[in-house]
Amino acid sequence: MHGASFLRRWQFSIRELLMLTAIVALLLTIWRLVDVSTFQGTAFLSSFDPMKEIQAVGEELGYVGTGGAGGGGGSSNDQHGIRTFQYGLQVPADAEPALLLGALQSKILQRLVEAECELTGDGGTSSAEGFSLVYRQGATIGLVKVDSYLQDGEFNACVLIHEFLDH
Repeated sequence: MHGASFLRRWQFSIRELLMLTAIVALLLTIWRLVDVSTFQGTAFLSSFDPMKEIQAVGEELGYVGTGGAGGGGGSSNDQHGIRTFQYGLQVPADAEPALLLGALQSKILQRLVEAECELTGDGGTSSAEGFSLVYRQGATIGLVKVDSYLQDGEFNACVLIHEFLDH
């Protein structure tokens, strides 16, 4: 008899289980909202200007006044640590995309160091068309991904910066 009363004490109705599930879901939602609202992007996220940096790389390599104005555009959601940007730079037909990409990667590495971010792991990946860099500052982890191509005398770069909190 003692065993039967013990089991009866731990039986729950469907209504009680649903209420418990709803309470847990509400607490998880509140926790996530508070967590997202505490996100602080790095100095790199707020200060890095891809258009300015790509233009500076072009000038350093001597691609100033080569025709066309280039152009760019981007979007930003700094509250969630995401910025995307695409930019085209007019270059001579014999331009080496690898040189442009290498110079841009060096420029981004320099800006990460200036923002007191440190590279994590192996520092990222690199290919003929682009590269990615993973960095950290405090509890924030970031990724810079650059994809590029050369078409009709224009060097095109798409830059994605994504930062998030490490839990």
